[in-house]
Amino acid sequence: MENKLSHLLKLELKKFNLKKQLFITLLLILFSILFLTVSLVDSMTDPEQTKDTFESTFLVIGILMSAIFLVYSSILTASDVIGEYTRKTITILFCCPLNERSNPPAMLGRIE
Repeated sequence: MENKLSHLLKLELKKFNLKKQLFITLLLILFSILFLTVSLVDSMTDPEQTKDTFESTFLVIGILMSAIFLVYSSILTASDVIGEYTRKTITILFCCPLNERSNPPAMLGRIE
């Protein structure tokens, strides 16, 4: 059973194209570092602009990372679901047999 499961996991990782996703993640992190560097240099060179504080810098980092990776995770999820339907591999998910004795059905709405 373990051998089959590890083989299925390897196939899923190959289908997901992990190297490409890691490369894109690295590019997003480098973009955010570049954005923060330009922002900090700009605030130090302009004498009329208020200087960035430690708290404001970390606030910007939190907001920037949350926004970037929220959009990126949404794109990944949508492309994964659409890819399952276009490759017609979504039916495999619904074809896995389950042993009814080891997995009892959920008791929704039943109060004990």
